[in-house]
Amino acid sequence: MTVERLLDAVARDAGLSSRELAGRRRGVELAEARCVAAYIGSRFGGLSVRRVARQLGRDDSTFARSLAGLERRLDSDASFRARLDRIVESLRPDAATLLCIASKSASQG
Repeated sequence: MTVERLLDAVARDAGLSSRELAGRRRGVELAEARCVAAYIGSRFGGLSVRRVARQLGRDDSTFARSLAGLERRLDSDASFRARLDRIVESLRPDAATLLCIASKSASQG
């Protein structure tokens, strides 16, 4: 997963552009989307919070408290958890892509 692809998926889900997500504007909606990107990237994408934060023009220390709150919300809010699951699913390669990669590597071996 690339940071760019992650940010595109999170921005699309939030009804924002990647440019808005990485922009200077503040607000609850933007802060939540940025936090979601940091969480998904670090938990499912093999990306560090620091790397996602830098791509967003933020310091990674700004995510510490909001990530803890996000995890608590995941425990208590099924619709929020479902939203994050949809984003994660959208970032996974589909079966056809995996089969294509597998067949290419088998034919090269």
